[in-house]
Amino acid sequence: MDAVVGTMVSDVVVTVYYYKNYVPTLYITYIIEDGYAEAPADYVESYEVGESFSVVSPPVIEGYYSDPSIVEGVMTEDGYSVTVRYYRNDKYYKVTVRYLYENESEALPTYTREVKVGDTYTITPPTIEGYYADTDEFTRTMGDVGNINYTIKYRLCPEGEEEISGVSSSSLIRVPEGTPSSTIISSYLPEKIEAYIKAGNETIEVDVDWYVDQENPMPERNDVWSKYFYTGTYRFLGKLNLPSNVINPGDYYRAAIDVEFYPVDYPDYRREVTSDGDMYTVLYKDDNGIQGTWERYYVDTGILYELYTYKDDVYHGVHEEFQGPDNAISKRSNYSSGKLEGFYETWYTHNGAKQSIGQFTKDLQTGLWQEYYYTGGLSSEGSYLEGNKHGPWKYFYENGIISSQGSYENGNKIGTWYYKDEWGNESYITY
Repeated sequence: MDAVVGTMVSDVVVTVYYYKNYVPTLYITYIIEDGYAEAPADYVESYEVGESFSVVSPPVIEGYYSDPSIVEGVMTEDGYSVTVRYYRNDKYYKVTVRYLYENESEALPTYTREVKVGDTYTITPPTIEGYYADTDEFTRTMGDVGNINYTIKYRLCPEGEEEISGVSSSSLIRVPEGTPSSTIISSYLPEKIEAYIKAGNETIEVDVDWYVDQENPMPERNDVWSKYFYTGTYRFLGKLNLPSNVINPGDYYRAAIDVEFYPVDYPDYRREVTSDGDMYTVLYKDDNGIQGTWERYYVDTGILYELYTYKDDVYHGVHEEFQGPDNAISKRSNYSSGKLEGFYETWYTHNGAKQSIGQFTKDLQTGLWQEYYYTGGLSSEGSYLEGNKHGPWKYFYENGIISSQGSYENGNKIGTWYYKDEWGNESYITY
């Protein structure tokens, strides 16, 4: 808090806490796998939440390569920790490429070469007239992974010049929120799709170069409240790499695939963030309605105001409100299938003192209940039965003296009740 403000009614003790501003940190630890060289010093740097980072792994000595060579990503609230390992690159492994027709017969002699660990190599499929390779030229870096085998298949080109008449549709792909577009393209999207030729009666398999639509760039943060990553759906587009005798008329057809970003905490649900101008509401849904945590925050401060727990669109679990001093808790209760069930506590919003404590059963007050003055003294004490006061009850003045006591039956006073007014006069009334 910036200042302690209140009205003096008695001795008051207020504790003000100072917290260090937290900024998420990127930690990169460097390890030499064989231990024969000195590793670089750890990388420690702070970034804002949502800020992108790209850190090139430092060189060590000749004869080693780093994995990964670049550490990149988007900073989260929890920070980011990565280990970069260095391996010796004086090893050689064999790269073998087999060239086959669709019927598995040999199209060309097998290609073999040795590549040093850490070096790059390029595989260029030779041209065979009348056929097209199912893989374009590609370049890789040799890792310490052993010998590598590739198979490239040659498919019969359509006779004469052909036009594609469409492309196959792909099913929705789901990825964790915050996944960079480069990772989605390299790790999640298919390398090939089918294109239709001969009026849709035949298909050919073609390579796809996926990209982010520059006119409709991929959103990274939620547009209502940027505290959260984007969790909606985004469509990636792809350029078709067609055989030389297959054309895409007017470049009309292109690959497209929808990617859904799911919340990490609730991977089976979709997150919705809405605002009424004063509050932000964050909730999670599936086809059965709201699920899990429902939260409401102040727009101007981002501080939590209220929390519910849902199951299948009804309250089910803890409910809390935070309207006390410094946004301390002011109410805590529990729901089961939409009805209050179990503990129930409230606190005064102006000073955080306990206000009441009791319990519910199926939305009805039950068992022992106690209410307090904001100064801390007990105000009343007694039991409920199915929502009605039942059994002995006591009421107190703020100084702790009993003001009245007696018994209830189903919410009605019964028997003899004792009363004492503010001047100490006592009386009894029988009901």
